[in-house]
Amino acid sequence: MRSFSFHIHTISSAIANLVIPAIGTVSYELFALRIITPDRFRRFCGDTDFIIANGLWFNAHIGIGIYLFNRNHLKKVSTHKRILYSVFHTFIFNFGSVMFWATSKALLQNDSIIKAIFALTSGGALLMIGKSYLDHVDIVVEESETCDGID
Repeated sequence: MRSFSFHIHTISSAIANLVIPAIGTVSYELFALRIITPDRFRRFCGDTDFIIANGLWFNAHIGIGIYLFNRNHLKKVSTHKRILYSVFHTFIFNFGSVMFWATSKALLQNDSIIKAIFALTSGGALLMIGKSYLDHVDIVVEESETCDGID
């Protein structure tokens, strides 16, 4: 019985720490395409464009939010504050990205291939920068806790 509960915990942990954030990342990138190339997105999705776009937007929020919630630097914070901080930073990141794409779209050539490449590369770059920053914060907090324990 113990082995079974261990596997359930391992599976649910993998889903929360890997699968949901990965789906959020893919949704974030596809939503970038929706913002930068809305006409192509509409042609591809047809009448369901609005529903699919909102689903991608929702998944991006959930995936990034759960990723933030599970970061090491938030582990010792109360659950209430972890949720609050995760939601806040998710909104700042996602809405900031949308503002960036919406303003950049006007500056790009009217070539949907160039716009699509820009959407995917800028989305990937923003995700990588965000992950790098969070890794740094985790290390700083861990070092701070280690130094606090020495005194």
